[in-house]
Amino acid sequence: MNANNILKEFKDKVCEQIRVKSLGKNRYVVLTPFTFEDGDLFKIVLQKDGDTWYLTDEGHTLMHLSYDEFEIDTGRRNELFLQAIKRYYMEDDDGEIKIKIENNEFGNALYSYIQGLMRIADLEYTAKPTVASLFMEDFKKYLKEKIRQEKEFDYEYQKHDPNGYYPVDCRVIVPKTSIHIFGATHEKKCKNIAISCYYLRDRGVKFFSIAVFENQEELHPKVINQVNDAIDKPFSSFDYAKKRLPELIDDLFTAQS
Repeated sequence: MNANNILKEFKDKVCEQIRVKSLGKNRYVVLTPFTFEDGDLFKIVLQKDGDTWYLTDEGHTLMHLSYDEFEIDTGRRNELFLQAIKRYYMEDDDGEIKIKIENNEFGNALYSYIQGLMRIADLEYTAKPTVASLFMEDFKKYLKEKIRQEKEFDYEYQKHDPNGYYPVDCRVIVPKTSIHIFGATHEKKCKNIAISCYYLRDRGVKFFSIAVFENQEELHPKVINQVNDAIDKPFSSFDYAKKRLPELIDDLFTAQS
């Protein structure tokens, strides 16, 4: 398979923002919009070893996490790391995280690999104290009170996502499609919003997506762009959304009737 065909597979299975840059014979860097919490991009290299193609981070993921004195080889964190490696068909080669390309399924391998890297990167949150935000509680209360159309909260597409990995904060039911509304809080949630939209669209789910940011000032610009690229309508703040969201939902509902 040549580079153009590989790139097409990557775009078809993951997202249009994928880019591939040659690093030499049978070796490419794969550029994606997916990042760590601080906005640094995941390092992904596609290369061939003998007759086998594989994706590798060349040890970058664990090295990046180590900058915050993060250790992967202790207790529950190690258990979660090994679970991620197994679930996403990867292997840990002395700190280098790899995935083999089976049956020329380059797109599926990249999709699984990105999911795995995101799950491993999320382990950083186990090393930091977190403070629960009241934003989502207030956000859902507002939607219940102000959006008059039929809606479902924490909705999961059982057919396309039987494990419930990609829930929708609020699904508004309109005649010919649906509207997905997400609360964009911390950077982990923002990344999940983006990958959920790409995942569901890739499986043929038709929807109009909306994201309401809690506080853009606390987010890295790359993460904000990641969300904005994946959704149809962003609201930069909850206060701004309150002024426009009910009217937007009404307009979308009318257009589909």
